[in-house]
Amino acid sequence: MRWFKNEVTYGGEPYVIDAEQAAAVVDDSMNTVVVARAGSGKTRTLVAKVVYLVAKRGVLPEEILAFVFNANAAREINERLSKMQVNGEIVIPDARIAVTFHAFSRKIVYRVSERALKIGEILADEKEKFVREIVGMMAREEKWRKMMRLFIDGASGEDGAVLSEEELLGFSKMMTTFINRAQQKYLGGELTLGEVAKEHLGKRNNSLCLDYENLNFAALDEGMRDAMREGLFVKLGVECYRRYHQTLLDDEVKEKVSGRRGVEWIRDFGTDFNLIVSWASKMIMGGDEQILDFLGGVKYLLIDEYQDFSQLFLAMVLAIRQVAKGAKLFVVGDDWQAINRFAGSDVEYFRNFEKYLASDGGSGCARYEITTNYRCDRMIVELARRFMRKSMKERGNFRAFSKKSGKVLVVDPRETEVGYALVPYDLRVSAEDRILREATERMGCAVVKKSMVRYLKTVLMIVAQNLGAKEILILHRNNETNIGGASLAGFGEGLKWGLDRLGVMSSEIFEEKVRLMTMHKSKGLEADVVIILGADEGVIPKLHPDTMLYGLFGETDEVALDDQKRLFYVAMTRAKRQLYIISEGGGFMKYLGKGVRA
Repeated sequence: MRWFKNEVTYGGEPYVIDAEQAAAVVDDSMNTVVVARAGSGKTRTLVAKVVYLVAKRGVLPEEILAFVFNANAAREINERLSKMQVNGEIVIPDARIAVTFHAFSRKIVYRVSERALKIGEILADEKEKFVREIVGMMAREEKWRKMMRLFIDGASGEDGAVLSEEELLGFSKMMTTFINRAQQKYLGGELTLGEVAKEHLGKRNNSLCLDYENLNFAALDEGMRDAMREGLFVKLGVECYRRYHQTLLDDEVKEKVSGRRGVEWIRDFGTDFNLIVSWASKMIMGGDEQILDFLGGVKYLLIDEYQDFSQLFLAMVLAIRQVAKGAKLFVVGDDWQAINRFAGSDVEYFRNFEKYLASDGGSGCARYEITTNYRCDRMIVELARRFMRKSMKERGNFRAFSKKSGKVLVVDPRETEVGYALVPYDLRVSAEDRILREATERMGCAVVKKSMVRYLKTVLMIVAQNLGAKEILILHRNNETNIGGASLAGFGEGLKWGLDRLGVMSSEIFEEKVRLMTMHKSKGLEADVVIILGADEGVIPKLHPDTMLYGLFGETDEVALDDQKRLFYVAMTRAKRQLYIISEGGGFMKYLGKGVRA
């Protein structure tokens, strides 16, 4: 679009957008969804849309509301908007258009609610700890303790078989996930969790779990055991969900729970972020004059990362449009990067955008695709596209802007030669191999095996070959790796020490250049070189035996596997110039094709 190239600048440079981005930016449909593939300039398009509306269409900044899912994204978009110029003039000084759903909801609740000052603190990082106290309270009651024990190991829970602290912590994590997913799906919906759970268990024939006291677990076949565990899990989850909200919201219950020594901190909290969003939606629908003044003038709603949407957030959007009559909706996302289902998001809202807006004028829906990747070199984009087509039958377009070929290699660590030192001072092997063994010991594993030394050396050699890279990103699916059981942080410590002792890269340079993190945390990041660890069956992909427990939320093995395929796609598309995949074969490697092995 010539107007952007000729008149719009950012940092003194023309703010150029391509034809696909421009088509989406100028569209003025009632509901617009933009499919923006990895590295295609999603944020650039969103910023361009705001600038176009303000400078070209005469829309006031306060008439635009842009929702994002994290504070860093809001800060980045607002900072960029504040520096955008049209014909040398800043368009939106001190822009505050982008906001998280949570921050926006907090503003609504605190502005309108008379009890705002009585709400208490918002439960965030402490949520799992809070749930642990709820689970502990349930475990002290015979009925629920027996159900927990039966769920965990099939034992009846008799003879004083109380849950250990490790068991309580593990179960609390599962309950926290259950609560988060239930809140995302049912707080903003018409049906309650209890109603849906009852219907779901009826379909699954889980009535046998009601008679848990007389149940002979050992006599059940595998299918019946699975059904029994799911039934127990859902019943425990629904009760924990009820008590969680009761403890947060009922002062009398809160005082009773927090009265025990060591848990007095519970009384400080009165809500969580999901509840704040739900309250705000209901308050908006309530028609309060302050809210009408605040939102009535909104003409455009923009949403980033729409593939991470849920019923909770949809209820918010529909509520706003009840107040802001005629407000147009513009959403951007990538269903290939929908990787947050574990947190309650559902790609269904993205893929069937028109369906969920049918009651909100959905007939005026437009769909655009932005398919040019400006981040990765050609071979990386081609590999990612081939992977999605072969593994998920996706036929969408995805192409590289870069004319450089880049580099893609699948490396088998078993082929790395290493002299294995039985002890750190074993003089039968080279000094380098002795250092490698000691570096492996620093990973924090109880036992050092030759395979672990070989794996570390494989990654060390890749780093050594890319010393000129500005940044190297090392990714694993989990914080706990498949490399002798080492943590990802522990593997990084061993790698850093080895590189330093071998004179390849100092620890200081390592800290500046090399980052290790999970694939999930890498979303939105990029690096010249990306090394994917543990691309093997049993790591990614891995079908967890507890997947079926979340069937209430639509979880199946197939759905879980698709999530992992999208996660692998996200990991691959972080690489700008070179991508290394460490794998012993199997798993997703069958979808990558030939010609990518070292």
